[in-house]
Amino acid sequence: MTSQKENSIHNLWKAKRLDEDIFYRWQAGPLIIWLKKLDEDWLIAEERVEDYLTISPYEEYKETPDNLDWKRFVFKKGFKEIILTPCMADRPFVVTPNVPWIILEGIQAKCFINIPLWVKISLVRGKEKHELIRIPSKILSNTWFGDTFQGELCYAISTMAVQHFNELVIEPLRAVCLFKIENKKKSMLPVKKICVRPNFFNIYQADEVLWTSEVKVISMEEDKPSQLEYSKKAPSNACNSILIHEADENPGKSFFGDTFVKLSMNIVKRYF
Repeated sequence: MTSQKENSIHNLWKAKRLDEDIFYRWQAGPLIIWLKKLDEDWLIAEERVEDYLTISPYEEYKETPDNLDWKRFVFKKGFKEIILTPCMADRPFVVTPNVPWIILEGIQAKCFINIPLWVKISLVRGKEKHELIRIPSKILSNTWFGDTFQGELCYAISTMAVQHFNELVIEPLRAVCLFKIENKKKSMLPVKKICVRPNFFNIYQADEVLWTSEVKVISMEEDKPSQLEYSKKAPSNACNSILIHEADENPGKSFFGDTFVKLSMNIVKRYF
């Protein structure tokens, strides 16, 4: 029987030597990944289940489900170990809080958001590493962020953007993002949707929780892009954390970009 210690989230991200002709089943929450090594070939398949908490790295099987869609990767000989690491999606998220926010002038608000992760599969040999594929933990719907003339294709997330960390449900393939919004305008800032760009996120592990870089958004003027700052350190809430995924892109100290879809002022006036 697999012990609780072996099923720690820490064991999901360790390199594993695969023996020939054995199926390995790796599960983190809703995502199951099947692995098999055949000489210089590596077989990978994925499936998803309605399970958000199970952690089960590298269980050995003689057979697999019949309906798997296998991908075959042919690589040079000499690689015997594989490593799975958490990573971010390939395009932005649009987060829709369950209740729209209205941030008054001069106020800074903060929230915690659970960001769904992808899993990167790589072959390793010493310090040499070769990425094979990235797999989403959850199939998300598409949405458009912007207007009719300008915008970008994103993934849609409907989530509770909570004020306190202990209000979140911690899952093995979601990372907690501390999101701060500062309203420096001379009017209220009504927020209906938030665009999150995960290519600038580091991922950290602190105990059994994964964290992203902290994000600060400063809204300066009407109809102008917001100033965004992505921290290069783990949030203060993530005590004794270690870096397990470095951001795909470096945003620099700060940059400007469209971040919010705002409520119409007619809707806002109903609250006041």
